[in-house]
Amino acid sequence: MEKITDSIGKPIRSLQTMLRLVAQREKEIPSVIPDGIYGKQTMQAVSALQKSANLPITGIVDFATWKALVKKYRAARIYRLPAQTLAPDFQPEQIIQKGEKNHHLFLVQGMLLALSQIYQNLPAPQVTGTLDEDSAKALQFLQEKSGLPATGELDRATWHILAKLYRLAIQDGTVSPTPPAPQASDVQSQSAKSQESPNQDTQARES
Repeated sequence: MEKITDSIGKPIRSLQTMLRLVAQREKEIPSVIPDGIYGKQTMQAVSALQKSANLPITGIVDFATWKALVKKYRAARIYRLPAQTLAPDFQPEQIIQKGEKNHHLFLVQGMLLALSQIYQNLPAPQVTGTLDEDSAKALQFLQEKSGLPATGELDRATWHILAKLYRLAIQDGTVSPTPPAPQASDVQSQSAKSQESPNQDTQARES
């Protein structure tokens, strides 16, 4: 790999974006603005990266520096970007009906149980892996407040609402010493907000 010597271009911007993400985790590396210009600020960040990787400090990206940056960037992605999303493999038109056993239900029941700690009127199911009566009631509650047919069964539309609401309500999972107790009607507004929110891009977003 040749050294990066061009003053303006997409390779420079990509380099700066990677350095910016690494700098969020390693404070000894100064942050840079991805402007596509290999200027003094970028050279300082590259030099700091080289120092942290025990490489010759030149401020220029050679193959060894690039390898070190890629290694640090991959590690930083795990800790600084959104966590890996979970997408259960529901078959087209698949519906998990009352009384049915399904491994996805362990996850769904756990999510409903967590949400029941916030929404007091949401029935708290047990985690059994079976769509039992308590689980069906919890799903019906969610479906009613979200404007879905209250079947108590699990389909893709219900999973979509549940997943969005869980992300909005539970966030990082921290339990507040005095947890809020919103009304059941809040489920509908939370679900509406989730449907309006665009999907998050899992790639690095730099300001």
